[in-house]
Formats: sequence, C-alpha cells, structure tokens
Amino acid sequence: MWFLFIVGLLCGYFMIAWTPTVEPFVLEVFLTDIIFDPMKTFFALVSFFYWFYF
Repeated sequence: MWFLFIVGLLCGYFMIAWTPTVEPFVLEVFLTDIIFDPMKTFFALVSFFYWFYF
C-alpha cells in the first residue's frame, strides 16, 4: 500500500515538473514548448495517467 502511495506521489511530482512552465502564461508559447519538446510532454502525460492509476 505504501509503495503505491509513493509511486503515485512521484508520478504527480514528475507530471508537474515535466510540464513546461510559461511565466506569464501565454497560450502560444505554452503550445510551442509542448510541440518542440515532445519527449518531455510524453513523459508528463504518461506520469499523469499513472498518477490516476495509482
């Protein structure tokens, strides 16, 4: 049970850490960061789905 909690917590952290941050938020810059860095976006999406799974 604790293992699943820790894995879920880590997946949530990685999802937040790997999502591109734009300060101040501009939609065009955010979408450009997502498009031009697909591996980071892919890992963030996988972590997001695992986060809900655990």
